[in-house]
Amino acid sequence: MYKAATDETDRLRYLAGPDAEELARLRWTESEETYMATTGELLGQTAWRNSKV
Repeated sequence: MYKAATDETDRLRYLAGPDAEELARLRWTESEETYMATTGELLGQTAWRNSKV
């Protein structure tokens, strides 16, 4: 947060923490399909399909 507040460039986005860094790495190295499937799993968007309720 300090880096963002004191940065004198016009940069608007910063990775904030290891989870954001991992999601960014996944986005930049995997296909769109893999990225969307993995982030959906990680964020719980498909958890309802995998539950046995």
